[in-house]
Amino acid sequence: MNVEPFLYYAVEHITKRYNLTDEQVQYGITDDPNDGGIDAIYCLAGKSNVLIKDDAITSLTGTDSIRIMVFQSKSSKSDTGFKPDDIDKFAHFVDDLLYMTGHHDKKLSLKYHAHLVSITETFKRAYLEAAGNFPSLHLDFYYITRGDGDALNVAGDEAKRRLMETIKKHRGTDSSGDTYDLKTIDSCSLLGYVRNRRQRKRTLTWAGQPIPINDGYLGIVNLQHYYSFLKDEGGYLDELIFESNVRGNQGKTSVNKQMRAALDDGGPPDFWQLNNGVTLTCTKITPIDAYNQSIEDAQVVNGLQTSRQIFGHFSEGKPSPNEKRTVVVKLIRVSDDAIRDKIIRATNNQNPIKPSALVLTGVIHRDIEDLFKAQGFFYDRRPGFYKDQGKPISQIVSLNEVAQAAIAILLHRPDDARGRPGNYIGGDSKKTGDKHKLLFKPRSKSKFLELKSYLKCVLIVRRVTDFLKSVSGIDPGERRNILFHMSYHLVCCIVGNTSPTEKEVFSIVSSDITQERLDHSYNTVLTIYKALCQKEENVDAVAKGPDYLADIRKTIQGPPPPLVAAGLLVSEAAHPKMKIKDILNTAEFKW
Repeated sequence: MNVEPFLYYAVEHITKRYNLTDEQVQYGITDDPNDGGIDAIYCLAGKSNVLIKDDAITSLTGTDSIRIMVFQSKSSKSDTGFKPDDIDKFAHFVDDLLYMTGHHDKKLSLKYHAHLVSITETFKRAYLEAAGNFPSLHLDFYYITRGDGDALNVAGDEAKRRLMETIKKHRGTDSSGDTYDLKTIDSCSLLGYVRNRRQRKRTLTWAGQPIPINDGYLGIVNLQHYYSFLKDEGGYLDELIFESNVRGNQGKTSVNKQMRAALDDGGPPDFWQLNNGVTLTCTKITPIDAYNQSIEDAQVVNGLQTSRQIFGHFSEGKPSPNEKRTVVVKLIRVSDDAIRDKIIRATNNQNPIKPSALVLTGVIHRDIEDLFKAQGFFYDRRPGFYKDQGKPISQIVSLNEVAQAAIAILLHRPDDARGRPGNYIGGDSKKTGDKHKLLFKPRSKSKFLELKSYLKCVLIVRRVTDFLKSVSGIDPGERRNILFHMSYHLVCCIVGNTSPTEKEVFSIVSSDITQERLDHSYNTVLTIYKALCQKEENVDAVAKGPDYLADIRKTIQGPPPPLVAAGLLVSEAAHPKMKIKDILNTAEFKW
């Protein structure tokens, strides 16, 4: 599927405040034949707005809200108005989306392509899983054109009314926490989203002169001023300020309810006496006067729950011009990532925390980031960090991309890469912790070789992705279901066995991945996939199940091709004491 540029541009900027990665933006693109008029859709869980995907585990514990963003985009300059028929397509789709009774897969698959069905069913499973929390539902519909003017005519208003009535038919009239909105966006309105950039500089106003301590300050901040500090340029809570916080939003826990009650009550004692306060990190602190400081790249590394409760208190119409209460703030200037990660771990160690939340602060992930950077790639350990720095999207690599590629190739489990990557990076059980150590712990004698192998895996999967994009007649869902199995099969065929080692993967060079090998792997895995799909209604289950992988392994046999075998023998014989880094061809990482 080749993404229409105007659609991607619009979606990328409209979803910007939710800090979606390029990979996540592309995941939600559904523009294709049999899309029912729906060009993109995103389901976000909780106030932290975590993207719900079918191939990642998202804990919905405590989730009290789910947001759905649905897009239609008209890129033609002749499509300047907002047509009632297109608005009705939103209504037809939401009727299917919110239908929760019975088994609906068959009906959906007759109307929509596989990827859109998968996203729809993933939302339903997520909503039903969180049903015990009685989550509110926020539905945002975006109708985007390149025209001038965002007003609806009479027929358009009537179509909008039908859309809202369709939603209410499913949600009832007593869902007081729900919100529904249709946003008509012309070129001028879209420009507003484009100009809404991330704030790198903020002003922190202290309630009294803060105490300077080495590379930071300790003091108290008026609650109203802290509320203003948390806003983005549009006046919303800036979610990006929490991206380094290892705790997700905990929702309506007893602690958060008590905190909110204390804020709403307004009486003594002062809030700082009831709360542990907030820890902020930043890269630069510039004094403005005795009570104001300009800080760059601020991050709330501890105190997310406190910050959200303060923002909720004031944003829901309870500001007071005489607000005197304060919150304790620790402000720390940090220029070294390792020190910053130690601060995150230390400030989040006083209370129980999910082990997976600290994954990206580990040494192995900093090593991957440094090694990738040396090769011109950027491991997005802090989501959005490199994108904000203007690094090319094609050179940014997410944790999920590294994990899925390595699971498929280094761990020989393309089924897990497709269906259960969260078991290695997103869960919190001991079993998940063990799997994470298996995935991100050097298994070879050379840690250097191991780290390079992660990048090789990513580049191999990207090469296969480009190949699949060039194939006509394959829908997005089918492409997703064969990507990791094809990558695994391709590597196995190159090295000549079903369990490629790090050294074998590392030895693969660009010239090994020929068109003939790509065609062979594609035809092999697709034939097996289609045969299994004849026996199974749920095609996603085929890709995630054991039979697909078992049948693929049966097709792999014989020794490695002479070119690869000779290359390994010559390298080892001619340079018995030479280190990997001395014989590394850096150009091989520029596929």
